[in-house]
Amino acid sequence: MGLAKKSTTETLPTGTQDFRGATATKEVESGATAAIARLKKTQPKSEAHSGYKQRDFDAEARGKTRCALYGEIMSGPFIATLSLKGRTIDEQVAEIKQIVRSLADDGVAYTFGE
Repeated sequence: MGLAKKSTTETLPTGTQDFRGATATKEVESGATAAIARLKKTQPKSEAHSGYKQRDFDAEARGKTRCALYGEIMSGPFIATLSLKGRTIDEQVAEIKQIVRSLADDGVAYTFGE
């Protein structure tokens, strides 16, 4: 058990003088007292945010599934087996994107029973 040091300072009421002639101006509040006083004050209720929009979990799941399918199709060996000879690079990329998107959409339709 430790010994507690007794405080030798006292707060004087406002307007009184100590033995040196100094006048006390204000008693100092502790942080805990000030925090409790702030919590006890009533605050006006703020209006509800009118722009709140409910999350569509189904749409989020569909988007994540489509993204995962798109990534898997693009990284699979299927792309290498396409014969797109005789076309420019831009035409090949556009056709590959179209094929992969349609495959991803078909996968989402199959997964969610559309």
